[in-house]
Amino acid sequence: MKDTSGSAYPLVVNGDPCLQLHDVGMTLKDYFAGQVLVGFLSGHNKVNLPEEMASTCYLYANAMIQERDKE
Repeated sequence: MKDTSGSAYPLVVNGDPCLQLHDVGMTLKDYFAGQVLVGFLSGHNKVNLPEEMASTCYLYANAMIQERDKE
C-alpha cells in the first residue's frame, strides 16, 4: 500500500482531535502535489508534457512528506 500520509483535511468529531476520521477526501500527498502544480503553472516552467508535470509534482509532494515526517 502506498503512503499518502492521511487526509489533507481530517474530519474532527465533536471538536475532539482524538476522534479524527483520516480517510475522508483528498490525501495530504494529493494536496501537496496540487500546490506544486499551481506554482509550476503560475511561473515559467520547463516541463511541457502533462505526464512529466504530474510526475514532477508528486516527486515534490513525496519530498515534502518525507521532510515533514522528520519532525
